[in-house]
Amino acid sequence: MYIAHTEQPKPVVVLLHGSGCRPEFTVESDGSLHETSVFQDAIGAALDRVHIAVVEQRAVEPLVFSAGMRDEDKRVAYERAGRECSAQYFQQETKPARVADAVAAIEALRGQTWTRGVILAGHSEGTHVVTGVLKQMTGGAVDAAGLFASAGPIPFFGGYVARGAGDRELFKRTFDRVRMLQGADDDFVYQGLPARRWKTFWLDSTPIEDVRDSNVPLFVAQGSRDDTTIPADLFALEAIRQKPGRPIRYVVVNQGNHAFVTPDGHWHMAALFADFLSWALNPKRETSLDVLK
Repeated sequence: MYIAHTEQPKPVVVLLHGSGCRPEFTVESDGSLHETSVFQDAIGAALDRVHIAVVEQRAVEPLVFSAGMRDEDKRVAYERAGRECSAQYFQQETKPARVADAVAAIEALRGQTWTRGVILAGHSEGTHVVTGVLKQMTGGAVDAAGLFASAGPIPFFGGYVARGAGDRELFKRTFDRVRMLQGADDDFVYQGLPARRWKTFWLDSTPIEDVRDSNVPLFVAQGSRDDTTIPADLFALEAIRQKPGRPIRYVVVNQGNHAFVTPDGHWHMAALFADFLSWALNPKRETSLDVLK
């Protein structure tokens, strides 16, 4: 875990990034760290209001650049690190493992004198980790949670809907794929990933199930060009149905993709994260729906 904090008591935002073994940080030859996730542009501006903690995945280390490396060489090394995942990473890339690490991090942070509450934020696969934490941690351990891209029912459903619901042949392939993975050995590799990853993140439980008994306020963000937008719609409706008194804010980035980038090349994550923080830190946390353009 990496933490940016002062001794001033403030809430701590725990960040959980998406899938893959790309390192959460690169390290320059002078020892300086650079965050690499979709949240990178949002962290600096947030430090006036909160502390930030980043939980790295198991078997993933920061990528260290040697002195004199050209920018192009750094880019190639970073892309290679994301492709060449270790066997240990594949063995431990499961939802229960990531949830356990996040819970351990939160429990450690809650014991610090400068912690005044905990807020969770996850992107993509990280949203599944966030909801898994909410299922496990009750009693006010988490003050609010942000789900940035991918919250909803199983992603197989999201891909099916995005490609045109009603195509029965496509649905049959989706159905057969789910049944195949349910019966597969954990080490069976499907689309480059072991079946244990597909099972624990996509089949054993879903974010909709995870939050059923949680009262934690939820901020859901999705890009309209992301294949998971319609499942996120379903998640927002189900979250309201489950707990009418639980605050929920749903923000759709118009023409945003999975990283909230629009076709004009504009990155919206910093503005979106600022919206999330303002909502999460507001004691009222009113339920609302917005489209960010």
